[in-house]
Amino acid sequence: SVLRHAQDRWRRDEAAKQTAILNALPAHIALLDDHGRIIAVNEEWRRFGVENALNVEGSGVGLNYFDVCAAAQRTDAPEAQRVAAGIRSVLNRATKEFSIEYASHSPTEQRWFLMTVAPLAADRRNGAVIMHLDITAERQNEETLRVSESRFRQMAESITDVFFLQNLDGSQIYYVSPAYEQIWGRTRASLYADPQSWAEAIHPEDLDTVSTGLNAGLNIAMDHEYQIVRPDGEVRWVRARMFPILDAAGLPFRMAGVASDITERKESEVALREREAEFRTLAESIPQIVWIASADGSDIYFNQQWIDYTGLTLEESLGDGWLKPFHPDDRQRALDAWRKAAATAGAYSLEARMRRADGVYRWWLVRAVPMRDAEGEASKWFGTSTDIHDLKMAGLEISRSNRELRENEVRIGRLNRVYALLSQLSTLIVRELHRGELYDGACRIAVEEGGFRMAMIA
Repeated sequence: SVLRHAQDRWRRDEAAKQTAILNALPAHIALLDDHGRIIAVNEEWRRFGVENALNVEGSGVGLNYFDVCAAAQRTDAPEAQRVAAGIRSVLNRATKEFSIEYASHSPTEQRWFLMTVAPLAADRRNGAVIMHLDITAERQNEETLRVSESRFRQMAESITDVFFLQNLDGSQIYYVSPAYEQIWGRTRASLYADPQSWAEAIHPEDLDTVSTGLNAGLNIAMDHEYQIVRPDGEVRWVRARMFPILDAAGLPFRMAGVASDITERKESEVALREREAEFRTLAESIPQIVWIASADGSDIYFNQQWIDYTGLTLEESLGDGWLKPFHPDDRQRALDAWRKAAATAGAYSLEARMRRADGVYRWWLVRAVPMRDAEGEASKWFGTSTDIHDLKMAGLEISRSNRELRENEVRIGRLNRVYALLSQLSTLIVRELHRGELYDGACRIAVEEGGFRMAMIA
């Protein structure tokens, strides 16, 4: 009797332990006997029944699970038949375990569960344990991930850049977008089959540079520009950027990248360099001073003529250094004219004196026009300065001569008026002489000859 009492106590303790373990689990758990009858459930099973108003007496304890499946099957639950078959296979020891995912949506939310069936004991037929685990969060995460991946693929497959995912050493390509075929002229299948085949297209001139960059580190961000040769022989420029993807511990475990076709940009840069070289050649060959200023007025270029004339170095001329050679009386006027032109984005024009390297000031005509960007904003200023000193001096001399000529014309006009007055006076005297007959023979001769001068001499 003492032994029996001890055995009963041990069984009760074991049952209590098993119950405590079952109640501690987050899943809904039911124990079945070898006929499929529910013999025990845990607290999570009971709570689920209460929250979902299942109204099953005793939380289903004593019910046969096959009857539950049959009832569910009659309400058009497609999984019920599979569940019943899976439970039988475990109870009959035909299979070691059965599992199935199913949806059990409520009026207010969508829910998914994972049902697993396992034997209570591995060495004999004595029932099974059924566990329903809520996997709604996992399914929602999977759906979110699926939607995210779908959007990523839609984006990646609709743009002209190449997106790719690979492992750290590049020995496996997880994904590459269709643009790879457009840029590289090779199939994506060939890249999946040989993840290093993209490098076969690298132009020999850039192969060492790219290889050195890749060998510098397999888990750091990289940015390379290089040429590739397509199978048809066409050479194209590519910019490839790679970034490490970190795991939950903050360690890189994949590499993501994007490759862009920059051929047009490179060709534009080459064309721009050629135009700049032509511009510099032209600027250095003309007698005028040529300069370029940024939008804020800081000079960024002077040709050699400026340096030769002013004696200033390029460094001394940058920023506000362009004002240094101006005559003190013209410096503020030059600055005010620039500020007005910059504010209105209009042309800049000014005549001013600038000091030569030997200290002599000469007159210059300074002009500039804005160079506008695609939005119409002034991005730079292009200017020239022309020596007009000799022309300016000639103009001043002409002005002086003209002034003297005008003064002489005034004096001559005055003399002409005096002469006219004297002529009128002489005519009046002769007329009076005739009328009064006050002249003698000599005077008559003078009058008849019409010469007032002779009359006066006589």
